[in-house]
Amino acid sequence: MKKIALFLLTCCMFLTCCACQGQQQQSDNSTSENTSTADAAPSQETEKVPASIEDELSPVLTEADKANIPIEMARNNIAKTGDRAGVTKSKQWIKTSLDMEMLDTPGVLWPKFEDERTALNLAFTGAIKDEIMDIEELAYKLVERLQEYYPQRLIERFGITEIHENPLDNLDAIARKRGCIMARNEINYNRIAVMLIDEFRGGKLGNISLERPDDVFEEVEVEKKEETEKERKRRIRKEKRNEKKKERR
Repeated sequence: MKKIALFLLTCCMFLTCCACQGQQQQSDNSTSENTSTADAAPSQETEKVPASIEDELSPVLTEADKANIPIEMARNNIAKTGDRAGVTKSKQWIKTSLDMEMLDTPGVLWPKFEDERTALNLAFTGAIKDEIMDIEELAYKLVERLQEYYPQRLIERFGITEIHENPLDNLDAIARKRGCIMARNEINYNRIAVMLIDEFRGGKLGNISLERPDDVFEEVEVEKKEETEKERKRRIRKEKRNEKKKERR
């Protein structure tokens, strides 16, 4: 997730830089036209330029879904976007209102996630297609995460009386409160799983953070241990090569 956040921040900085250059060029052209017609009749009113680039981009950068950047800057629905993965199928150039063009491309994810927590975070938000996920297992993992960090949200949203230690018991309680019951008083896990995940993605459970500072520190520690282990293996291989050279001599 850190890499994704860094990528989004880089894109925003790139857009701001390009837009500033476009605004400066437009300002220079306007100044040149005014100078050449100073002794002539009063010039017509030039096209209005935003007071600042922040005024032009602020409606975009405050959106949680960065896929809306092309639409907001183009001021039309030229690009199709959505709150799920796989909406953008191919590359397309989009003309914006800032005298620049933007290349919209399909999103790219790692082919394999070494960290299960990162994969779950992406799946919770819909960045990974639900069709390739076990929706019931995903709902179970979501309840497990929420009961650890946001137990009161579960109580307030779904009206359950208490938080059980076993996430499955909490999922059963939510299902009974929502009427997700089949024949013989059995829980309809698929129905409650879809309902729970949809409400989470729709923000109906409130502001929830899937990443915490401790996760970042743990990731840094893991990276340090991996680098230490790699360095140890390199040192061992080097010692073995030196020993073989001595034997040959």
